[in-house]
Amino acid sequence: MQISVIPASQIPERLVERWRELQQSNPDLRSPYFRPEFTQIVGAARDDASVAVVNDGEAFFPFHNERLGMGVGRPIGSGLSDYHGIIAREPGVYDIRELVRRAGLAGWEFDHAPASQTALTAWVRKTAESPQIDLGGWAIAGSGKLRGDADNRRRKLAREVGPVELEFDCRDPEAFRQCLQWKSEQYARTGLKDIMQTPWVRQVLEGIRDRSDPEFAGVLSVLRAGGRTIAAHFGMRCFGTLHYWFPTYDTSLSVYSPGTLLLLAIGDAAVERGMTSIDLGKGDAFYKARVSNASTPLIEGIVVTSPWAAKLKGSRKALVRWLRRTPIRRPLEILADKLRSR
Repeated sequence: MQISVIPASQIPERLVERWRELQQSNPDLRSPYFRPEFTQIVGAARDDASVAVVNDGEAFFPFHNERLGMGVGRPIGSGLSDYHGIIAREPGVYDIRELVRRAGLAGWEFDHAPASQTALTAWVRKTAESPQIDLGGWAIAGSGKLRGDADNRRRKLAREVGPVELEFDCRDPEAFRQCLQWKSEQYARTGLKDIMQTPWVRQVLEGIRDRSDPEFAGVLSVLRAGGRTIAAHFGMRCFGTLHYWFPTYDTSLSVYSPGTLLLLAIGDAAVERGMTSIDLGKGDAFYKARVSNASTPLIEGIVVTSPWAAKLKGSRKALVRWLRRTPIRRPLEILADKLRSR
């Protein structure tokens, strides 16, 4: 197995084309996260993003070797990525430990790998799943009490605010800004770190927004009532799959359940456009259970190349726990973000 490591921002076009061929040949890699465009966009925003190329294009392994990672690598776009792993026709045939070692890493941590990535099976510590909507069964997934309640709220919204309409693929920069702003406000309300304030994250999202190719595109969907934006979602599309990523809404109109109206409207529009699935991403949010009718099994764990790697991982976790408690947490987070974006 010959391995060469190249910057994610400098993948030669012939290897980009080979990557696309591999991704299309394997149904388990249908997510937009497995597209070379996603890795290239992340590579343009972070200089710690690399790709291990196996046998001059037989397989690809994108990763981060973070300055604060203590030698333990992370998946490409870590913190944003809902899927990751080896891009190949048969990912399970590769020795992942040797691949990680020859990529120059002491280990590689994964938390959203499809279970079909059998090269990782020996290193699994936890399992999870990513709920999905198989749009072939949308008449079932999007019906029943949920649909009835939503239709009632939609009619009420139309009476009290104005006609309700969805723009499935909106290219308005102001609508994009509003979507991210509402997401920032949601993070603040729930006490989560606002990743929208991280420079490389914003750069990646803007880079994805600017793509509109048939094979890979950012998709901003906007729901309006009486011409007023009441909810928005930003995600990615890869062929027939839409990855549901950042849904947001105007909290002053929460009585109308704008988030639910948005998701149902997007599902209807996706069916009309001949799309096959909406991936809702890992998580146990209640709305996902109400509309999903399929799922992808996920695995989590860490590949280690030596006993020291596991100890490094433990040290890093202890450091993270300390950072969460320290009064200087925020300045340190800002410093870490600046280091990652260089």
